Amino acid sequence: MNLLPCSSVPIDALVNALVTFESGASYYISSLGFDLNEHVVMVDLLEAETGSYHSSIPFSGLEDCSLQLNSSPTK
Repeated sequence: MNLLPCSSVPIDALVNALVTFESGASYYISSLGFDLNEHVVMVDLLEAETGSYHSSIPFSGLEDCSLQLNSSPTK
């Protein structure tokens, strides 16, 4: 599937998406926030296997990841 350059989804559609990094590590997006000091969108990640909190990263950190929308985090 190819996405057109002007494609978009509502930002809340990313919550519960499965994120897989090039390393093979997988996480679920638990929430999104805005860093008022740095003016960037932050993404909170849960470990896919355990559902435990992993980290918050800038949205730009997802550039080389694959996303699967409409997933469900493991708890």
